[in-house]
Amino acid sequence: MTVTKTRVVVQADINVDKSEVIANIKSALARDLKPFLGHEYRKGIWAVAAGGPSLKDSIQKLRAFKRKKGAKVVACGGAYRYLLDHGVVADYHIILDAKPGNVRFVEKTHPKTKFLIASQVNPAVFDELQRQGRDIVLWHCGLTTVPEAIETVKEVCGDTIPWISVVGGCSVGLHALTIGWLSGYKRYELFGFDSSYSSEDKTAHHPYPQERANSFQRLIVDCQGKEFVTAVWMIGQVQDFGKWLEMYHQPGFRIKIHGDGFLKHAVCAWGENGWNTDVYHVARIIDKGVQVKSAVVEDKEYTLDELQKIKGELEGNAA
Repeated sequence: MTVTKTRVVVQADINVDKSEVIANIKSALARDLKPFLGHEYRKGIWAVAAGGPSLKDSIQKLRAFKRKKGAKVVACGGAYRYLLDHGVVADYHIILDAKPGNVRFVEKTHPKTKFLIASQVNPAVFDELQRQGRDIVLWHCGLTTVPEAIETVKEVCGDTIPWISVVGGCSVGLHALTIGWLSGYKRYELFGFDSSYSSEDKTAHHPYPQERANSFQRLIVDCQGKEFVTAVWMIGQVQDFGKWLEMYHQPGFRIKIHGDGFLKHAVCAWGENGWNTDVYHVARIIDKGVQVKSAVVEDKEYTLDELQKIKGELEGNAA
């Protein structure tokens, strides 16, 4: 990962060993679950709830979309339990992350929810859902970082088991959009899609407790004159969202991002300036609440470790 004057260049990676991903896929395929194959066209609203901090303030609006407009509510990862605890039963719960600890996402579920679980997800998640007798649909992530994953699916499924690859960038939220697109939806309402920390609490990037919540290197980006506290992986989401829009946008397509996060401002700026325009740049690096200039100059690139060293030198000079 490198930081430049105009952007953070994110090299996608996974948070578990590749061999674990392959083993998880083989385990999932051995369960004889219904495969996700998409649909030609469906009317209505695909309302996706990701885990950004603005979900807390927009949950009433999400509830109204479900009750008054019949929207299909789609919860991503940990957002499912948060919605459930606040009286919103998601129609779909999508999980992508392969970490073993994510079984906590499904410890409390509702029988009306359909669970769209990626084949790379840890077997403990499938075990728990099957123990509860829940409706599980299996889908396959088109991981560019683990080409062996899709090769494993091809090998196991052969010509007898139908399957499709879902390509959606670096986050479960983007894959949820692709699943909606493959299901024929053209109207999307996005909640908790911020790619930035809370404007009130610069350490909160979810409205609920999240493991490793305070272990990320935080950055401040300037997007068209407005500053946001974010992290490298969040900037990766913004970059991939732009790519997603370029790839999947079609006639009749409508998408609205609720909240006031970094992603919304970047997308609005792209709409005015073109998708390939740099509409934000890294302004400062934050560490332990201290803001210092990042010394990102000209077109020179620095790794995050190098920037951390520069930060220390700047603090030493200021002492």
